[in-house]
Amino acid sequence: MSQLIDMEDLLNKVKNRELIPNLREAISCYYSSSYRACIILSFNALVDDLIIKLKYSKDVNNDSKRIYNDISKLIDTQAPFENQLIEQLVQAKIFTELDGELYKVFQKFRHKSAHPSGFTPTAECARFIFSEIIVTFLSKDALQSTSRIDKLMSDIAEKHFFVGTDIDEMGKTVESEIKDIHPDALPQLVNRAYKKLINPDEKSRLSYQTFLFALSTIDNLHISNIIINYVVKPNISKSSHEALFTGLVTSNCKVFNGVDEYLSGKIIFHIKERIKKSPENIANFATTNPYNCLLQIYNDCSGHLADKALELAGEFIENPKRLSVFLINIDKSMESKGHVGYLRVYTLLMEELSGDNSNSVDDLINSFISDDLQCLSGIAVFRKLDILLAIFINTSNSEVAKSVINDRFEQLQYLVDGIRPYYLAGKLNASALINSISKEQKAQLNSIIGAMDPSTEMAE
Repeated sequence: MSQLIDMEDLLNKVKNRELIPNLREAISCYYSSSYRACIILSFNALVDDLIIKLKYSKDVNNDSKRIYNDISKLIDTQAPFENQLIEQLVQAKIFTELDGELYKVFQKFRHKSAHPSGFTPTAECARFIFSEIIVTFLSKDALQSTSRIDKLMSDIAEKHFFVGTDIDEMGKTVESEIKDIHPDALPQLVNRAYKKLINPDEKSRLSYQTFLFALSTIDNLHISNIIINYVVKPNISKSSHEALFTGLVTSNCKVFNGVDEYLSGKIIFHIKERIKKSPENIANFATTNPYNCLLQIYNDCSGHLADKALELAGEFIENPKRLSVFLINIDKSMESKGHVGYLRVYTLLMEELSGDNSNSVDDLINSFISDDLQCLSGIAVFRKLDILLAIFINTSNSEVAKSVINDRFEQLQYLVDGIRPYYLAGKLNASALINSISKEQKAQLNSIIGAMDPSTEMAE
């Protein structure tokens, strides 16, 4: 009786409860010493379990779908299928070779039990087969249907998985690679890529980071939610994730439009830490460049993250070289998302140019002088005028400001040329900074800006 209770306990491990009646019958056969029948029923339960698990996994894994369809055709025609079933499962790596061999052992015992063979199984043999089938197979939630993901994970580490450096092109590569992976299997893919990324012993760990960046560019709400729920939220407080979170936001900041205030604050913290740790020579549009990340947030993001990112606007003033890139690429149109970030940075810029920190003023003006792309050319004329006036009346004892004024703004000639039409239209007094200029300074400024039309004078 103790043996029966022990076998009954094993039934609690069986995941598919539909198999329980047949397994109870196997136990009854065992208890009545019908060991052949116990072995036959146990193996039949194993085969039934595999077919049912294939049915459920066929919509998630293409290998499972192919095998299920092949086996279903054999079953419908009442053709033998057990050997083909196990061979295909092992070949597709849904079954390990060891499990495949164990299956064949159980199958051999079933054949001997079902046909006259002179085989007389013992109680121990029947009990072993019944127990092992449950522990090794029936206790598993699902088949190991990961072969396609296994291959993709291996391919990502290859040198030529990505053939370019453009993040959008990389996104197209990833989109093509995952098209045959069922959406329900994508969380597993993302989890495994993240595990590879954080494994210090993984030689290609940064390849998996790039993969996650490229994946995030895909315009798919399901993928976006997976990235947020499986990568960002569970790991947002972990250290050494600055590059990861910065890159994810840069790749597609719209993914983060719906994150709450708490998560947004954490992301901004990581971006700020990335600013501290980034190499000075990092490419302007590198995916992990935090200044590029802020630019993308200002231009395309909304919600809490966009609001929180304004807290870092001053970082562009601290790094004038990045400021130039920002002013060229920020969307300045009134109706755009970028306009808010642009105004915040511009306001801070004016405060700094009008301040008493000569080193900061020197750095800012020098960045404008050395900027071949002429970052101030795209801003509104009245803002150009304010910048020119702020330089003109600066009281910080900036040597660079003095030099620019003495040279009649020759180093920033494009700025003067951009203001001149505004000046000729008599609109210079629209700037409040005009009231800070002495009569002598106005005359000097009139000479600089109005050089093309000496007869025109600035109104006092």
